[in-house]
Amino acid sequence: MRRGNHHSMPDESRVTDVQELLSYHKHIRDFWYAVFGGNEGDVHRLDAASVRALELKAPGASNGEARGLYGRVCAGEILSAFSGEQRQAIWSRIRAATVDCLVPSLSGFFDDLKHLKLVADSVKWLVRLERRETIWSALEYSFSDADHGNNLCLAQTSSSSFRSVSGSDIDWFDVAYRVLWLCALREYLEMPAEPKKKLAGPRSGQVNEKVLFEFASLAHKLGFRSERIQDLLQRDPDREIARRLLLTARKSDRFRYHDLERCVTGVTELMKSA
Repeated sequence: MRRGNHHSMPDESRVTDVQELLSYHKHIRDFWYAVFGGNEGDVHRLDAASVRALELKAPGASNGEARGLYGRVCAGEILSAFSGEQRQAIWSRIRAATVDCLVPSLSGFFDDLKHLKLVADSVKWLVRLERRETIWSALEYSFSDADHGNNLCLAQTSSSSFRSVSGSDIDWFDVAYRVLWLCALREYLEMPAEPKKKLAGPRSGQVNEKVLFEFASLAHKLGFRSERIQDLLQRDPDREIARRLLLTARKSDRFRYHDLERCVTGVTELMKSA
């Protein structure tokens, strides 16, 4: 098990995690301070209409968005509190800052938070959170980097394929943590929140046991070890199918398997080879 430095990827697992919210807010603040060259007075002159026009856009990456926004900047519709020369300088910094990211905003933050809460619910299947514990801290505690002594780390390239990444300075946990979240982003609809209590009435969503098992298998392959992961690995849907097949293929009052579990394993392996 390991403990390390603070993570570099936002963990939106709990909306009450103050440190994570501050991290996201700092990203927004740093972006706008960079756009205005660190001039706090200019930051305060930024009007709400300009923020709404620019937020979640990437004029540095999209020529189409750049053309549409630039005309409005030149006309003074955007950044109206600044002179034409100032708007040109600010616009240049906005384009440079959005080559590989969107213009952030608080409204975008809250939209992201709603979505990531659903994804976080899926990741929570892998760990049992103690009081005031976050997904990040629980996963870090459950991570073992003993398998990375050869300086190789697994990176997922598709839903079923991996490649080894080498490097002595790689933060193995950070890579594994990101791979887990990317998988959860793809599959969270199949792994809704685990119900806290068995209540009467329809459930909000059924868990796809196959997807959940594969998610736990991925976590184990990446180096995560926890009781919950181990429990999920014992619920291999293929084993249950194989068991039902063997038990229904022959009448129990006339036939018995010498070693049922061994037979189940054999049938399961045949199914996985397909």
